[in-house]
Amino acid sequence: MPESNELKRIRETLMAHGLSKADAPADPMYLFDAWMAYAEELEFHNANAMTLGTVSEESEPSLRNVLLRGYADGGFVFYTNYESRKGRDLAQKETAAALLGWLELERQIRLTGTVEKMTPESSDQYFSRRDRASQISAVVSNQSYPVRDRRELEDKWKQLDSELEGESPERPVNWGGYILVPDTVEFWQGRPHRLHDRLLYTRIGETWSLERLAPYGLKLAMKTAPIGGRSRQPLNQCFMMRDPSRAFETSPHRALPANAWR
Repeated sequence: MPESNELKRIRETLMAHGLSKADAPADPMYLFDAWMAYAEELEFHNANAMTLGTVSEESEPSLRNVLLRGYADGGFVFYTNYESRKGRDLAQKETAAALLGWLELERQIRLTGTVEKMTPESSDQYFSRRDRASQISAVVSNQSYPVRDRRELEDKWKQLDSELEGESPERPVNWGGYILVPDTVEFWQGRPHRLHDRLLYTRIGETWSLERLAPYGLKLAMKTAPIGGRSRQPLNQCFMMRDPSRAFETSPHRALPANAWR
């Protein structure tokens, strides 16, 4: 689908403006909130979708998209079946990584940290706000386990719907919320010529350190090698932007200027 001229203009403006370490807030949640609010303002479909990465007990990685349902000082909240693949992974290794991306804006945010279960009361509160059909689906779906066919799921859904006689089901004990408490938060803003801006926040006790990361690795020398009797020239040369302010530093807390990150 062709994008609008307005969206193209917004992206080009953001790419020209970039990310300034000097202007970045001390707390990454301020910047996260500004970026998320702007994506929602532009009415992107599922602007709160994030790719969640977990690792099994056997160190096998797994990815899936989930919806971010809230974020605050403590971390980032999502809900799922505790017996699903990700639930089983998190029961063994309580660490995860997440990625939120708005490619139309040349923006992404990476998170890493530890994951904790929400309190039953918090999960009950959220479950009660879900529409009744989704509540029934959460009850009847044995998430991530094999099912004979779709009809089996639909029959179970219809049966429970009939048994409830219009009432809403209670939250299943194997369904609820998690909160990802970040240790690192990285903001990525695309820039011209692939010299992108990357700002990395790292938790140090009760504060955050901030550093700028280079967008590329070290320069690679590609040797010319004959292919089919002909000499092949290097296809690309990679280079690294050196930033003199690579050392960690802790910035004083200051409020985020209005519209500074749009």
